[in-house]
Amino acid sequence: MCDRTNGSRRRHRSADRAGATGSAVRLLAASPLTGVGPGQAALHWTGADGELRVQRYVHNEYLQVMTELGVIGGLLLAWLLGAIARLAWRGRQMAPSQAAWIGIFAGLAALAVHSAFDFIWHIPVIPLTATVLVAVLITPVGRPLMAVPSRIDRKGSNT
Repeated sequence: MCDRTNGSRRRHRSADRAGATGSAVRLLAASPLTGVGPGQAALHWTGADGELRVQRYVHNEYLQVMTELGVIGGLLLAWLLGAIARLAWRGRQMAPSQAAWIGIFAGLAALAVHSAFDFIWHIPVIPLTATVLVAVLITPVGRPLMAVPSRIDRKGSNT
């Protein structure tokens, strides 16, 4: 089992990533406005050894989104990431401490950079962790998220 896993892992070379990137760019060029559709990217190219290579994901989340959703999807993603960055920047006053803010912001920045080199958004725990980090940044310290009534009388009104 280990040899089979290691053997398949060794076949993922930089040339394969370059081939997948080239294939994604060609798909985007063929359908630039709307892309090929969510989950419809079929990346294929001929490897240096002459064999046909096929992958579903390019090792670049931003290019993957653009390939599947076109320029429209890319612009929406840029808007979303910009909004998250703005929230994170504004969250520096609400963070538990300056060190916590720096650490969380650095973690989100590392995720953003890493996303250009791997398909990490497809592993659910990674975007969920990023969501929790953003939530920590934008939640005011010392204030409850919602008002909790101290007592409810028999008629249902809060007191």
